[in-house]
Amino acid sequence: MARRSRSHLVFGLLGALAMTAGLLTTASAQEITSQETLSLGRADQLLRQKAFDQAMEELGRLPKEFHEDPLFRGHLGRAAGALYRTARRRTYREGLAPFRGRAAASVRVTHRKQDSGRNSDQTSDNRGWQINERLETTLGREGRINARFLQEADGFKNGHRDLRYRTLLVDFFNGSSHLALGDSASYGSPYFLRGSRLRGADLLLRGETHELQLVAGGYPFWLESRDEYIYPRTVWGFRDKWNLMGERVSLGAGLMQARDSEKIRTIDTANRPRDNVVYSLEQAVRLVPDVWWLKAYEAYSVTDDDLLEERFGNARKLKDTAFRLESDLIQPFLRWRSRYERTGPEFRLLTDIPSGSVVNAKGITADREFIQQYLDLAPLGPLDLDLEASWYRNSLDGRDNVEQTRQRWATVEAGFLVPEGWPKPRVRGTATETLSSPGSATRASQTRTFDVRTDLTHRLGDWSLNGFGTFKAEHPLKDKTAFDEQTSWSAGSQISRPLGKRLYWTSRYEFRFFDEVFDETRIRDHSDEINNNLSVRLWSTASLGLHHSFLRGMLRGTASAKKIEANRHTGSASLSWPYVWTRADKRRRLTIHPSLAYYVSNVTNSLERRPMASGGLRLAYEAYPDWKLELNGNFRWDDDGEADEVRTEESRVWLSFTTLWP
Repeated sequence: MARRSRSHLVFGLLGALAMTAGLLTTASAQEITSQETLSLGRADQLLRQKAFDQAMEELGRLPKEFHEDPLFRGHLGRAAGALYRTARRRTYREGLAPFRGRAAASVRVTHRKQDSGRNSDQTSDNRGWQINERLETTLGREGRINARFLQEADGFKNGHRDLRYRTLLVDFFNGSSHLALGDSASYGSPYFLRGSRLRGADLLLRGETHELQLVAGGYPFWLESRDEYIYPRTVWGFRDKWNLMGERVSLGAGLMQARDSEKIRTIDTANRPRDNVVYSLEQAVRLVPDVWWLKAYEAYSVTDDDLLEERFGNARKLKDTAFRLESDLIQPFLRWRSRYERTGPEFRLLTDIPSGSVVNAKGITADREFIQQYLDLAPLGPLDLDLEASWYRNSLDGRDNVEQTRQRWATVEAGFLVPEGWPKPRVRGTATETLSSPGSATRASQTRTFDVRTDLTHRLGDWSLNGFGTFKAEHPLKDKTAFDEQTSWSAGSQISRPLGKRLYWTSRYEFRFFDEVFDETRIRDHSDEINNNLSVRLWSTASLGLHHSFLRGMLRGTASAKKIEANRHTGSASLSWPYVWTRADKRRRLTIHPSLAYYVSNVTNSLERRPMASGGLRLAYEAYPDWKLELNGNFRWDDDGEADEVRTEESRVWLSFTTLWP
């Protein structure tokens, strides 16, 4: 009890010293004698050596009338703040404080308005009022069990109320071990949860040689605003993993089961199964420590996708396998990463989500095969070379002869090491072959595309010089009578340099040429574009940005994809003026940051006339390290002159508060 009282006394004295230093006014400094100069010098040296208590003693020897000097106040604030933080840390270590905690709360209110039902602005919508709220608190101390609470709510008000808890989580953790209650997401392995959100309990116990994970709860399925349909599947699973032979070998197994709660009425047969059981295995081997890693994952699933069980007396079950292999080889002269993944046509995984693209796919759904190779080579003489390739296909069992996708591509990127002061060249080339059946109406079903990009950079004094070029060609491999080759290339340069102490100028020019076919009409034309940017430092911390671009040539109209001869002028201006006031002891800070921006685009032939304006204001006050209050506001106005009575307005307000205790 006496030790707790002494601690509180230390906190009180240090707090009083810091407050006294902050309240002192900036009166004119007294004449400094040689003895006072010597004391200040010793205090500064002790502060640099982090001997804060001795620095306080040295400052205490100075006469009272000298305490108004700004140099004295600065040294006193540094010493008092450091001693205060040291005392707090010592209190935690001695176990005198029951916990340490942090809380952060934020609320965002957004209002969108459109004057017309026509959606001219693709970045906005007409949902009216929107509310986003987040509250997060943590408490605990190092080496003990900590707790985290997270609650988020989203809602819209556009004729009906739709406000519900989207995230509600309580997480108890110690190091990498967790017990999560509520909405959680984890990535145990590619065939276990796979990072998707689950509402329920998620227990992860992780030690040096053993890892155990247990999950139970419901999996979300969003269907408008009906709360009873949000979690129609009950899910449970476990996963166990062991590290053997000094962590050179890892072995694990898992089981995930999802059951319909008899509320599902629609499914996506590709990646949203109804009833699903997945058995999985995982292995990892360090073939050569710190040199070669090999990982393997396998899974087997049993799925029931019938919405009406045993319809016509025949229950349909889907059974298939999936596996994934990964290799990572590191040598002084290269790094070689490989991946092979195959997912059977009837394999289903509850949390499997389509990648959305084929090239650089991160995850694949049923009936897919994916191969990827990446080589990062050490410089060979003047050449720095990176190689990457992949191959992707579906319809693995050949039962579907109509809809299929094949794609393979290879990329070569090379940089050239040149002597200091020489221009630095770099080139990147990609070749892609795609087969899609049936193909689209505007391109062949099987094509080969070449894409080459080059860069040449150089710095000459204050000048930054850059030359660049691109080339792209698409060749049809089938349907050559219906589709022609399409090519395009561009070349340009960019120059930038400071102009005095307050100006920075950048200019960019690009010439483009294209040869393509649209609506059975061959279009061969070119366009050129000039961009100029000027950054101006005004007063204090204020800055002004000015931009203008002029494009002349063939443009695509908004109502049709066909190219039309036109000129386009684009101009913009932005003003930013952050102001930061910091008290001498560095424990109080006020930030005021207003900003304005205006953009206008005008295209001849009445293709487009669009002005846009936006403004923002950020206010923040911080009492380090105890709490911080921040307010942000933003307003955007967009007037599409092409269509009458089409205007979009959007306003947002954020309020956040963060505190640290005890």
